[in-house]
Amino acid sequence: MTANKKGVLLVELCIAMAIVAIICTMTLTFTILLRQRTLLNSDRDDMLKYVSNVETAVKEWLVHYDNCDYSLSTQNSDKQLVAINTSGVKYIIGLEDDEIVGDYYDENIPNNTKSYETTDVKKLVFNISDPSTFSGKRVIKCTVYYDDPTRKAEEHIDFLFTTRANSSIIRKSE
Repeated sequence: MTANKKGVLLVELCIAMAIVAIICTMTLTFTILLRQRTLLNSDRDDMLKYVSNVETAVKEWLVHYDNCDYSLSTQNSDKQLVAINTSGVKYIIGLEDDEIVGDYYDENIPNNTKSYETTDVKKLVFNISDPSTFSGKRVIKCTVYYDDPTRKAEEHIDFLFTTRANSSIIRKSE
């Protein structure tokens, strides 16, 4: 072999190694980005599950108290929703630590309370519409504040619930 031929082989070998190194770097970078995206999506799915738990809990709670025997109000700076029966007994739903907890009068529910995990939920705010606005029906707006892992900021979502029962009794916030 001539010296010129050996130099060409060395250059070809260096080019091949450079191409392999570029392909390996691209593959590794893509794998890392894919893993980060997967973790972010997993965190977002968990957050959405917790926010959805709030909607489920409030819906189930309202079903028990959606009749003319109960008046609805808010308390604790609109952070809790309260159903008050004609005897004055209060049933409350609200955020406690990392759970949304609702009081029930149902003897089939252990301890007359139900709770749902809401780890990423920071606070709830309830608003009740004036019954004269919607033909005696009440619209309850539940604003859920949470930390969005994709934006790294506090976000909120509103859920609206409409009661079926007409009510002449609506109490002001306590």
